[in-house]
Amino acid sequence: MTAKLVLGVVVSLFAMAVASVVVHVLGLGAARIEVVAVVIVWACLSLDTTRAALCSFAAGYLFDLMSGSPTGLYPLVAMLTFAVCRVAVAMVDVSHPAGFAVLCGVIDCVHQLLAWGLIALFVQAGAHSILAAIPATASLTALGGLALYPIFHRLDLAFDREESSVIYR
Repeated sequence: MTAKLVLGVVVSLFAMAVASVVVHVLGLGAARIEVVAVVIVWACLSLDTTRAALCSFAAGYLFDLMSGSPTGLYPLVAMLTFAVCRVAVAMVDVSHPAGFAVLCGVIDCVHQLLAWGLIALFVQAGAHSILAAIPATASLTALGGLALYPIFHRLDLAFDREESSVIYR
């Protein structure tokens, strides 16, 4: 389902734009809605491994382009998060929007810790702000996952279910 992958990336691009506006309007400071983590969770649940990896990389790359962060940081973090998420979805049953939101929050914590670790390797100052924002960011990401669940659910229903699909059983 290449079209499903492309539509997932397009949805993530629009969701990232909306999330950045919402965070700016609400004046949340260091906390943000990590749409990349939500997209990674969706990809791991509903796409096969190769397409999920491509979708995760694309979401990380798009965030990298939009954020102005050090080049290549978020695609790397997205791929590391993808590996952790792929293992996690094999151990949990996510068949409800609330479960999807909780998994998005947990995966976002992993995502933020990986980003903090990589930034702390190269930058001496400023990495601690990521740690301070993890609880608020994970909560906002869980809410974002809850908001994006219907969109991803409709996207999944629009295409035939793949053999390796885990979600919506």
